[in-house]
Amino acid sequence: MFKSKIILTVLLGGILIFITTIYLNKNKLKPVSHAAVKVVLDQTPDYSLSLKSLSGESSYAPDYKLPIPYGYYNVKIFGDNGLALFSGKVEKNRVSFPPYEVGEKGEPENAVSQLEALGEMTLLLPYFSGAKKIIFYDENNLEKLQVNIENISLPKDYPKKLCGNGICDLGENILFCYQDCRPRK
Repeated sequence: MFKSKIILTVLLGGILIFITTIYLNKNKLKPVSHAAVKVVLDQTPDYSLSLKSLSGESSYAPDYKLPIPYGYYNVKIFGDNGLALFSGKVEKNRVSFPPYEVGEKGEPENAVSQLEALGEMTLLLPYFSGAKKIIFYDENNLEKLQVNIENISLPKDYPKKLCGNGICDLGENILFCYQDCRPRK
């Protein structure tokens, strides 16, 4: 009887450790709620990129999934084993259109938009606890810049407890955070 209790306890402990390990590894694949990696880039007129600053922020990251018609960079965040955690597009041009007369129908025949490289670019990308690097590619999928983000940590003002902020965040549900995740009428 005593041996079976020990075996059962060890077995249950092993299962608990296994489930916890899977849960923690799964969370590395999801962005941390209310956290972003702030990347400030400098772009030259010939579209060369360089890193100006890099930090963790207590902020939301935009979607970066919208189509961009006038030039863009593909942005990918990679984790362990080269696994892509995030992919999106960011604008690389400032687009200027010629002025039109009020009441004019359609676009004038000689209307030509002007493209100009954005100088400084500030991006808020999703923060992943298991992220290793960010790579920027041009429209032809040629690598333009690689940024190591292994040492980026959550900001000091990052809220440790998100339950109670009015948003049903990642990891919260109706059982563990009723006030944020309850059904609304």
